[in-house]
Amino acid sequence: MTRILCLDDDPDMLDLLRLILQLAGYEALCTVSSSEALLLLRTERVDLLTQDFMRPDMDGWAFLRLMKSDESLCAIPVLGISAGPRDFRADQARRMGFDLDRDLAGYVVKPFAPDELIAAVAEAVIESALPKSAA
Repeated sequence: MTRILCLDDDPDMLDLLRLILQLAGYEALCTVSSSEALLLLRTERVDLLTQDFMRPDMDGWAFLRLMKSDESLCAIPVLGISAGPRDFRADQARRMGFDLDRDLAGYVVKPFAPDELIAAVAEAVIESALPKSAA
């Protein structure tokens, strides 16, 4: 079963993500804490991370930078889920030294429909399973 770690500072959003993902047949681990997310990423098998970008303890760009610089975490795909429009996040990503298309497995704008989330998760999981030469 595909295991997804959801990182968001809103417990209600995490409950919604967990429900949608579980109904779609995924296993969802959820946390509001960046430090707990790092621990889970390092100690559990995680196939995909979903994360919001605006969090009080560590914003999503700092978290992504930390993941990309860690050899044991850099291959885990990250799906961004945030209230900011995609164009806004793409500009923000460039200013932070990232490319939204290269460094994220996808991006979902809040609020989202459940099928929109599931489609983005499925695409990210399929993409990550492809050999690097075919991706």
